[in-house]
Amino acid sequence: MPAAIAFECEVSQRGIADFVKALSRYQRETQRDMRDAVRSATIDLVKSLRKQTRQSKKLLPISAFRLGQSDPQYLTTAKGLLRRVVVKGFPNPDRLARQGDWIAWQPVKTIYKRRTLKNGGIAESWKQQSDEQILRDARKNFGRIWNWGLAKQSWGWFMWRLFNLSDKGFTNPRVNITHKHVGGGIKETREPLPDGTIDLSAPIRCEITLINRIRYMRRALPPGAIEIAVQKATNSINHKIDGGLKSRRFDS
Repeated sequence: MPAAIAFECEVSQRGIADFVKALSRYQRETQRDMRDAVRSATIDLVKSLRKQTRQSKKLLPISAFRLGQSDPQYLTTAKGLLRRVVVKGFPNPDRLARQGDWIAWQPVKTIYKRRTLKNGGIAESWKQQSDEQILRDARKNFGRIWNWGLAKQSWGWFMWRLFNLSDKGFTNPRVNITHKHVGGGIKETREPLPDGTIDLSAPIRCEITLINRIRYMRRALPPGAIEIAVQKATNSINHKIDGGLKSRRFDS
């Protein structure tokens, strides 16, 4: 039974043809159900995509911060002097909308200086932080990227939820992968007979759906990443067949 493969992404017809050919070869040469090959190939595909997905830094770049020029530029509070700072980024960990400028109020530190004079006296002075120092401190206070690694870790969801495999890629404990980010499942069926009954000896058809809804995933992946992942999955199937897999289950 030929495999029905569909990719809603940039994969060449040659890449898809090679992938389907490898699956058909597996079924023909091992005389076993194709669902094991589809499962294993999908795992290889996901592993390759996860490996290629770039992981963001844990802090916004310093270029994302600038001193606000709108009034009031300063606020005097019970906790001290605050400086208006404009941040280009996300103001909280749950916001999924497009990033934009938002206002943060950074405490302005007073720098104390004490030095000994030539005559043995002591000179003391206080001065306000420089603009550069204020921005550096604002980056530490307001520049945290709460969901760093979200794109990379989203692939691990498929490993865990669909294939019951542990995911060593979960490195940011703050990241919570939900249906807002990913979706999909595994559906196994047998082709019904003309009278509508099911022949339990008929081959089981396996349909695996992977949906990644991370809106910036295309930017997180390098050009050609999906094509490379499909090729790696194809090579993996052929390698396992060539390795003499005759009677054992097609393991991942």
